[in-house]
Amino acid sequence: MLAPKEIYLNNNETFAHFKNYPRIKQSAFSIPEQKGKFNFTQPSPPDIQVDHKLDAPLAKLESFLMESAQPVVFSVESSGRRESLLELLHRIDVAPYIIDSWHDLQNSDFEFAITEAPLENTFFSEQLNTWIISENALFGERIRQRRRQKEEKDQSENVIRNLTELTPGAAVVHMEHGVGATEVWKKSN
Repeated sequence: MLAPKEIYLNNNETFAHFKNYPRIKQSAFSIPEQKGKFNFTQPSPPDIQVDHKLDAPLAKLESFLMESAQPVVFSVESSGRRESLLELLHRIDVAPYIIDSWHDLQNSDFEFAITEAPLENTFFSEQLNTWIISENALFGERIRQRRRQKEEKDQSENVIRNLTELTPGAAVVHMEHGVGATEVWKKSN
């Protein structure tokens, strides 16, 4: 039997091997052009963050969707997040086509679509002539589900903020109990 360090590389060894290969680093800022470093022309990601403090929390998103001449794909981390986003989009009469894979994007004719993919950044795909919108663009840092599950600190502030998204009958996902629906909410003092 081999010891783990004889089979696996540690982090430093892994990244040292990666240096031998070309890589692409996505950034919202331009970098000084040097040998081997290039800036690709990309439109700036739109400011479409949901603001629950406003009377119309989805106003920025709705405006972007109405003005965009290109199709839009929403990318979510899980089927539960997909259902939550579909419920939210329903409020502004947006009903995205559900796609199962990136291959389906190339073979579909849609104005709006939604898929499960763990993307952190929003970008414009020139190949597809399509905006790919990540959950982070809509909800900010608080949606990163994988990181949230690993955190041990109290997330009650985020829970309360997320409750403002809900309406009676909206789909909800409990981390331990699965999918359910909300009931009528009453304000208490």
